[in-house]
Amino acid sequence: MLETIKRGENDFDSHSCKEAKAKTVILRLHENMGGRGVVKLSSKVHVSKATIVNILEDHLEELDVVTDLERDTIDLTFRAFEIKTVQLTL
Repeated sequence: MLETIKRGENDFDSHSCKEAKAKTVILRLHENMGGRGVVKLSSKVHVSKATIVNILEDHLEELDVVTDLERDTIDLTFRAFEIKTVQLTL
């Protein structure tokens, strides 16, 4: 289940309220059925990098982004009730 979609915390300078160079989107997903599964995230917007991050958006693990002519895809595997936060750099 996709629970949250938001802009990355480091996309804005908190002192000047100006946008930073980075354009990121944070996705928070969780497995809510008590099983295992594979999720394929798909985007028509080009994703240059995908990373598993913690709740503070510290980088934990780099993910593979597969690009074809029409879309970018990312595969994620989930254990029962697992929560994952993914940062997409556009």
